[in-house]
Order: sequence, then structure tokens, then C-alpha cells
Amino acid sequence: KLIARAFEALQRGDRTTAAAVFETLAVASLADADALHAAGVLGLQLGDSVRAEPLLARAVASNPRDPVSRCHLAIAYRRLGKPELAIGELEHALALNPELAEAHANLGNLLRERPDNEVAALSFARALAIRRDFPDALNGLGQTGLAAGRYETACANFERAVALDPAFHEAWYNLSRARTEWALALERAWTDSIPAPAAVAKYALGLG
Repeated sequence: KLIARAFEALQRGDRTTAAAVFETLAVASLADADALHAAGVLGLQLGDSVRAEPLLARAVASNPRDPVSRCHLAIAYRRLGKPELAIGELEHALALNPELAEAHANLGNLLRERPDNEVAALSFARALAIRRDFPDALNGLGQTGLAAGRYETACANFERAVALDPAFHEAWYNLSRARTEWALALERAWTDSIPAPAAVAKYALGLG
């Protein structure tokens, strides 16, 4: 009931009440895996990854076959600058349940930051195979395409992401960046195709 009250408070925008409940939970001797998981998720939503991490780690230890707890622990690890631990938890979660689109997308983002863009692209593609209209995965796939210079494909993915979620500011920024880089690449290609003045003069004089 205490945890439910905290989430209800968050839904109302009452972070003060939710934070007060989390303060109690963070020092409580919780033993139930579900309660530990819920308390850890509450900490993540409040932005307190430092105290959410041990709660989620205990949840995973109590129920190691729960892939969702592992996914949330991976989020805490990522926020705390522990990407390799996060990747390990996501890989374990996906071994337990390969149909978790969010886990594939989160793994893709971690691999992209490593950077390992080709493998990351596979993770985003797997997420989209499970959930076709998934803005986060489309944005991630667009970023791997942009890093590889596949501007047209990258723009198409960013455009789909913002069409699905018009408030997705990161995808809008990435779309603008991709269009700019694409235009510059086209301009460079056009410039490179024009013979240099010296070469033109040599040809005109019949010396080429």
C-alpha cells in the first residue's frame, strides 16, 4: 500500500509525497522481490539511481529469473556510469525473454555509446521487429545510420520517430543534424566532381 501510494502521488505530480515514501523504503528491511523491485523503480522515477541500484540488485538476487527487474537494474547502472554492467543485465534479461522490445532498444543505445554501431543497429532492428512503431528504437537506428553516413535511411528513421512522438525533442534534433550533414555531403560530392581550374586550363590548351 505504501509503494502504491507513492506511485499515485507521482501520477498527481506530488513528488514530495513520493520522495518521502522512498526515504522510508530505502532504509527498510525489504525482503520480498516484488517490493524491492517496485521500490527501486520508484527511486529511478525520482532520479535517485544511487539508492535505486541496491534495491534493484537485491530484487534480482531474490528473483534472478525476472527479466524486468534486470532491465531496471540496467537502467540504474547506465545512469551511474556502469555501461558494461548494464549490458550484462540486458543480455541476461533477453536470454530469459527475447521479446522485450525495450531491452533490445536499451541494449542498442549502450552498444552505440561504446561505440559499436553495427551491433547496435541489430539490437534496434530486433526491437522494431517486436514493436514496429517504437520511437526510441527508430531514433537509435537513425543514429547508427547517421554514424555510418547513411543519411537518407537515417532521416527516414528520425522522421518516423517524430511522426509517432511529436514531442520527441532528441529525434527532432537528430533529424535536423542528419539533414544538415546530408546536404553538406551532397555539396562536397558535387564540388569534388568539378575539375580543378588548372586541370580545365590544361585540357583547353590540348595538353591533357
